[in-house]
Amino acid sequence: MNWLNRPIARVEIHAGFESLDRVDVEAELEPFLVNRFFHLDLEAMRQTLLLMPWVREASLRRRWPDRLEVSLQERQAVARWKQDKLITGEGVVFAPDSVDKFALLPLLSGLDDEALEVMQQYLSISQLLRPMGLSVSELQLGSAGSWRFKVDHVTVYVGRDRRMERLQRFIRLYHARLDSRWSEVERVDMRYLNGASVSWRQN
Repeated sequence: MNWLNRPIARVEIHAGFESLDRVDVEAELEPFLVNRFFHLDLEAMRQTLLLMPWVREASLRRRWPDRLEVSLQERQAVARWKQDKLITGEGVVFAPDSVDKFALLPLLSGLDDEALEVMQQYLSISQLLRPMGLSVSELQLGSAGSWRFKVDHVTVYVGRDRRMERLQRFIRLYHARLDSRWSEVERVDMRYLNGASVSWRQN
């Protein structure tokens, strides 16, 4: 029956290859291809592919008589995570071989089990600041649960409690007092009950 159970003659890989490397994918598949068509362990191959940092999802199908079809979904990095890793919009942290080409992405940090919360907060703050023409370049959740973020050259301290209220107060302060002098601002501390403190850059 070997004429039915043929060696794999062709592997078709469908992926965007924005960050994935086709050669790396082929190298992960190669050890499995010693098996013939009906003896391929598709689930083991899938699990191997899912261990690749850039692979979000993988599916494999046999195509008779001698073809294997592989479809891959790539992860999309939204930000850097603690200098040496990347994080997706779903809060998934992963570690590619190098993050050098992603140096312009925002830098997020916190404990690893807080990654989803940090990403959600980053997206919320970004949505609030976008109409003002501002974008978050750094966001940190400290060990005591205190938040701070950086916009342009300015560090904004939000603290741990009443974050949304403090963010709204920062927006009002920006429009009322800071917009016209933004280049002079160094730090804004919103960790006050009803006010804020502003530190100005030294010439």
